[in-house]
Amino acid sequence: MSFMPVSSHLSINEQMIPFHGKTSLRQYVKNKSNPVGLKNFVLTTSKGLVLGFFIYQGASTWPSGQPEPDLGLGGSVVKKLVEGRVLREHVVYFDRYFRSITPLQYLMERKIYAVGTISVSHIPSALKSKFTADKELMETGRGSFDEFITEDGKISALKWIDNCSVTVASTFSGASPTNVVKRWDRKAKEFIEVPQPKCMSNYNKVVGGVNLCDRMYKKDEQALSVGKKSIMDLLDSKIYIGESLSSGATAIRQDIYSSDSESEFHEVAPTKRAKIVQIPNKDV
Repeated sequence: MSFMPVSSHLSINEQMIPFHGKTSLRQYVKNKSNPVGLKNFVLTTSKGLVLGFFIYQGASTWPSGQPEPDLGLGGSVVKKLVEGRVLREHVVYFDRYFRSITPLQYLMERKIYAVGTISVSHIPSALKSKFTADKELMETGRGSFDEFITEDGKISALKWIDNCSVTVASTFSGASPTNVVKRWDRKAKEFIEVPQPKCMSNYNKVVGGVNLCDRMYKKDEQALSVGKKSIMDLLDSKIYIGESLSSGATAIRQDIYSSDSESEFHEVAPTKRAKIVQIPNKDV
């Protein structure tokens, strides 16, 4: 199998392709900048390079007519995009659309790490009950967090307070070491320094790859003064370039990332999995 050397940090997200014509694939997705069109699931690098995608076609998307029961919709999307495209020891990032920790478990079994925001309601009850209440964390102050590790030590679940509560599940890194980020304080009317867990920092750096892809397309359209009627011509050009790059890629082994030419191809060098540090109980 042939692979193009790419970053080891990748993101998965949904994308709306504006379309108002007649097709059974057209959907309406609330709160999107382009709410009407074709729903596209995309795998990209942190720089917006598209590595894989597929249009959502309802039941026809899946060979069996429905998502895999054990994975659900989100997990099935992750599996479809990752298979044959992502090598071992890479890290995949995704947002709350992929609602449970099932995709993380699926990827971990294949030696692929993952980081994703997740709805608290989809965290296993045994782990969720250990989290400190949002109200108590907010009283502690902005930047406070609470972290717990699953019994097998493979998944870190963390709740962090920014403007609101954010829950992150990760098999790649935990809270330590924390970084410091600047946030605007409305009461003080100035920027303040806020502690940020490592897994949250990694997530923010990579997960916007699909949005960056959208912005780059719009910039190309404006820079070339392409009219709306000619937009598809620009897309055809990009597809042609992508096909040319793919056909020119030579077959590589998994150990290519240790070669001398690593810096020439990689935006983010593969890194070893960060150690997840267990935080002591409060009464210790």
